[in-house]
Amino acid sequence: MILERLDKVRWTSKPIRATCALLAFLMTLSLYRTFWTSGQQGTSVTSQASQSSCGLARQDHVAVIVKTGASEAFEKLPTLLQTTLSCVDNLFIVSDLQIDFHGYRMHDVLANVSPAVKDTHPAFEIYREQIRLRDAGATLQQLSSTARDQSDSHKAAWELDKFKFLHMLNTINVEMPGKDWYVFIEADTYLVWPNLMAWLAQLDARQKLHIGSPSFMAGTKFNHGGSGFVLSGPVVRAFATEHAGIAQQWDERMSKECCGDYVLALALTEIGIPVSGAWPMLSGEQPIFTPYGPAVWCQPVITMHHVDSNVVDSMWAFEKQFAVQQRPLLFKDLYEHFLPQGLPSSRSEWDNRCPGSVFDIRDPLPEDAKTSNEACSQACDAIPHCMQALFKEGECKLYKCFTLGKYSRGTDPSDVDRTSWHSTWKRDRIEEWVASHASCTAAWTPHSTDNARSGGI
Repeated sequence: MILERLDKVRWTSKPIRATCALLAFLMTLSLYRTFWTSGQQGTSVTSQASQSSCGLARQDHVAVIVKTGASEAFEKLPTLLQTTLSCVDNLFIVSDLQIDFHGYRMHDVLANVSPAVKDTHPAFEIYREQIRLRDAGATLQQLSSTARDQSDSHKAAWELDKFKFLHMLNTINVEMPGKDWYVFIEADTYLVWPNLMAWLAQLDARQKLHIGSPSFMAGTKFNHGGSGFVLSGPVVRAFATEHAGIAQQWDERMSKECCGDYVLALALTEIGIPVSGAWPMLSGEQPIFTPYGPAVWCQPVITMHHVDSNVVDSMWAFEKQFAVQQRPLLFKDLYEHFLPQGLPSSRSEWDNRCPGSVFDIRDPLPEDAKTSNEACSQACDAIPHCMQALFKEGECKLYKCFTLGKYSRGTDPSDVDRTSWHSTWKRDRIEEWVASHASCTAAWTPHSTDNARSGGI
């Protein structure tokens, strides 16, 4: 309408020409700012091209915290920042070194670890060395290269990582205060942003909630860090203020435990905040390793773990393509997109095991099932809900899920003799099941203290 009216105006008047020139300049500036929005430190850079895959839900009440380290950030973070994390306005990166990277500040959350632990735990040698190298001018790329070339550095970086889990809560309470939700992921976790926002809208942020993908260690339930987990604002504020100092109190215990996500569950449970699960929406697998079937099909996908840059790029391209459907992205959609030809019938030197004992078939097997791949496959044939089988000499595993899996020769530490696995899939059963479940309504998993991947379906 503006352009139509301008066409009818006589351009001989200098005031009119000046006014129109000003309008044209303002319109150009507006378009420029729409397509190229510069992000501030700690925020995202979002173009109009990604708005459709990001959704339009308000997000000022949500913060996403990416936990990483100086040894891995250069390789893992850039692709995430340019894709799924470009949707996030309130993005905060925690690390074992303070340094600026791709327009973001990586925050050192280990500075306040107990001095007694820092002075005695061997892993903090690399922590001090990283600081020394940074101060001497080393870039994050150089730090990453050094860690990659030194196996001891990689192990020390893994040890350092566990100390971040508790101390990062204190940091974000100061740096990102007052949020309803804090979403924690790692540098190899993919986040389906529209699904996350739709899910959080169903929850009560006034409750003290710790929701994730539960696993067990020594009989204790904890939320797996790589799958991502969510803390409500009241949890973070209670931890950092009502129980100030609790992180340092746990540092000595942390030094003796393997995993920070496990100790986080212990610490939060101690102050009255139980572990709650929303598996499979928060998932520890990427698309080709996902255990598809009745338990993992119509549920919306919120996170995936162990994603490299190729998987991230593929997922982001798929999300942009999928956005026109204007519905939640489901596990069914992942299967249909990433495995469009379905699954093979058989593969040697291949491991198609489904992650989690929940998918194991424990029916008694024929005596000869562990003697050959053919006998193991026939044992699967005899059980109507068996979808795939995995065999090596002396072992036969049957599953009620279906997944592609991976090349296996020599990758299993238990295969001392390097005997490889042989995988078979019941293609007819799988294709029949997939066809009969082609239509899905999003089944949002209610968070529950009873939810766990290793529990029942």
